[in-house]
Amino acid sequence: MEDLSKALNNRFKQSGWKTKYDNYINNCLQDRDVQAFMQKNNLSRTEALKSASKLYEFVNLKSKLAKGEQIFAPGYSPTLILSNHRIEVTYVPTEELLRKRELEKLHSMVEIVSLPK
Repeated sequence: MEDLSKALNNRFKQSGWKTKYDNYINNCLQDRDVQAFMQKNNLSRTEALKSASKLYEFVNLKSKLAKGEQIFAPGYSPTLILSNHRIEVTYVPTEELLRKRELEKLHSMVEIVSLPK
């Protein structure tokens, strides 16, 4: 019987998984917003890699929004924050959503009563 960890390592090497992973991570770390966030919070590459999945989530969703594709939280845009020395993705309402909510609030205040047709 073959050792499972050796079999998985061989499988990953053969599929080129490590190369693909490195490309994804490098693309994330080269993103302007990610670099600005890292500089603002004095994060090293090693510290940022601890939250690689969050960086990928942020860059992936940001690129979908730039292409005009629908994301799982319409009306919200992803932003990065630092929480307990880890990078987290939060979602803030866009200006468009805030305007829409304000209009809905104004419309709900107006009630037409007994207006003749």
